[in-house]
Amino acid sequence: MLLLLGAGKDPHARSVMRVAEEEVSLEEFQTRYIDFLLRRGLADKPLFRKIFTEALLAHKLVYHFLHDQGIADDPAYRRLRKVVEDKLLLEAYAQNMLYDTLEVSEAELRELFVRMNTRMKARHLYARTEEEAWELYHRLQQGETFEELAREVFRDTTLAHHGGSLGYFGFDEMDPAFEEAAFHLRIGEISTPVRTAQGYSIIQLEDRQVHPLLTEEAFVRKKHQLRAYLLKRKRTEARFQHSRQVAREIRPTFNRASFPQLLAWIQKGPDAAFTEEASLDTEVATYYHGGKRQVWRLRDVLAWLPFTSEKQRHAVYDAYTLEQFLTGLLVRTVLLARAHEARLDTLPRYREALREVMESRLYALARSRIADTLALADSVLRAHFRAHRADYMTEPKREVWEIVVSRKEEADSLMQLLREGVNFELLAARHTIRPGGRSRKGYLGRVTPDELGMLARFVMQAKEGELLGPVEIDGRFVILRVGATEVARYMTFEEARPRIEAELREEALREAFTRWIADLKTRYPIEIYHERIAQMSLSI
Repeated sequence: MLLLLGAGKDPHARSVMRVAEEEVSLEEFQTRYIDFLLRRGLADKPLFRKIFTEALLAHKLVYHFLHDQGIADDPAYRRLRKVVEDKLLLEAYAQNMLYDTLEVSEAELRELFVRMNTRMKARHLYARTEEEAWELYHRLQQGETFEELAREVFRDTTLAHHGGSLGYFGFDEMDPAFEEAAFHLRIGEISTPVRTAQGYSIIQLEDRQVHPLLTEEAFVRKKHQLRAYLLKRKRTEARFQHSRQVAREIRPTFNRASFPQLLAWIQKGPDAAFTEEASLDTEVATYYHGGKRQVWRLRDVLAWLPFTSEKQRHAVYDAYTLEQFLTGLLVRTVLLARAHEARLDTLPRYREALREVMESRLYALARSRIADTLALADSVLRAHFRAHRADYMTEPKREVWEIVVSRKEEADSLMQLLREGVNFELLAARHTIRPGGRSRKGYLGRVTPDELGMLARFVMQAKEGELLGPVEIDGRFVILRVGATEVARYMTFEEARPRIEAELREEALREAFTRWIADLKTRYPIEIYHERIAQMSLSI
């Protein structure tokens, strides 16, 4: 039953909507509507208020329906909720313990304005650890040159042969810590080791160019934007520094004897079955928390794996990266414990944020489930293909072979062997660490520019038979051999079928989902106070 009430008939002074037994307050509606506008870059209009009202109603209906159907007992849902709870709890911890003391001064805003209008030219040397970085720094002080050391430390041939030169870069184009250090150097000056998200850099500033026409009017016009950006940067830096501080406080130590087993498990992925029950009590790490020495066993690490990302797991390939990975998990464990001790999970804004995120996740889940039920007739797909034949072209592709190793020295050695004529497939079968790569002798097949990512331009422009690399990607070192090119052409129907199905399925999904929401509106009592929504004031 759907009731459309005016503001005068609203018995709930601060409500704008009721769905089932849930009341949506004016404050919640305002907050979520403002976020809706900001995310899409929209200005407030009656039409957008109407669109948002319908969207919010749909989210609420789906949430109530799925909970009535017992979604809370589903293991996958509970795991998803745990991920969301932890993420929001860490955000609440940062907000209450770190962000509240952050301030932005007028001087900082003016400096940021200059930096936004500055281009710098710099070169650097990279090291994975602080110890390695200081060793490079001392070698520079003793007379060795950037050119000599760059050939030693870089896998990227461009950096290696050009003294680590990065050319000119502008604001927000580099790691924030790198940019910060470079900006405060004098031309020609060399920095001490700078900690970045990737490791450590030693930077030499080669040139600085500042826009000559920086006016007070332009500064004032951008001041609000500058303040928001600088505050965001300060928050990111505060979290990074606090995590490093906690890592020092907990003083983790590691049982490296457990690492081979753990590395093998991480490479299998979080959903692989673990059958060695006797090994679950193997000690992996110890750390200090709550004034006591705590022990982390293999079962504790495995319990965390489902809540880590594929990118995080992919970056773990040796003892050093595993220690970094485990330290991050231990820091996260301690921060969550501190957040619970501070009862941040009882704060109203935390509970509201959790409800909003879970509504969105369940809404997406419902759409996905409906999509799985849709079936498109073959005749419909073929008719669409005939009518839009010219829209379906293949992408250009190139045959590519790959060798991936974990150490720079091994990559350089393999590259030298390849230049001397050693068979690529033979070396790939013996050395590549890509899962399944040895059995394929490094063959990736015919790959598209999208699949190549950051390497696309180099691979697509390379000559047939050319060797590329070694290139460092996510802490691993990649060597490629480029094969024949397959030019773009019109697709056959079977080739185009996946794209056609995706396009038509999206249209069918919109129609089916709209019908389902309309049905849900008949199942739950709903009240919408449209006049209150229309009269709602905003401050963005």
